Amino acid sequence: MRAIKKIISVIVLLHILGAGFVWGQKFSVQANGGVIFPKEGNIDAAFAFGFGLSYSIFQKIKVSIDLGYQKSDVKEAAEKLYGGRLIATPFLVSIHHEVLKTRKFAPYIFIGYGYILYDFWLGDIITIPEITVVQKVENGPAWFGGLGGQIRVWKRTSVYAETVYLYSKPDGKTIISDMNFGVSREEFSIDMRSIIIRLGIRYHF
Repeated sequence: MRAIKKIISVIVLLHILGAGFVWGQKFSVQANGGVIFPKEGNIDAAFAFGFGLSYSIFQKIKVSIDLGYQKSDVKEAAEKLYGGRLIATPFLVSIHHEVLKTRKFAPYIFIGYGYILYDFWLGDIITIPEITVVQKVENGPAWFGGLGGQIRVWKRTSVYAETVYLYSKPDGKTIISDMNFGVSREEFSIDMRSIIIRLGIRYHF
């Protein structure tokens, strides 16, 4: 919750800065879709969607705030997650620097920090009635960076493509409740380092 409060504070600060310096000049909203490839072997690649807003603080530097959503199928792995579905909702803040800008095309690099909410839905598993199994994936921070390029297609509309590397290693927990032997807990790490390829559209105000 502290990390979410920090992100909200950054968003409020950017709104204040934007109102004073760039609102009405270089403010934009964006939406994107793509594919995410997690490093963890038993978590499948999945479609990822997101939307957000950007402020141009300086001539070639802007700050972007994004909210994403992705849902991956998970196969059972020893001492890891059982079969099911993993839903991730990332809140991301990044700084973009335009390397070169022409009238129509602008390549850029970016780096950022965020916080990811994870929700794991456990699939059907076979147990005896006396045993209940629950698995959780803890929310946690993430670092990311990448390369992108933007092409202006209309006066106020651009399309863009990005390749992103995301670093996230949340903790997982397996909780087994046995009516005869009590409750046992096992913790493990999940390698959610990922490559993301996405396409999007921006509208400039």
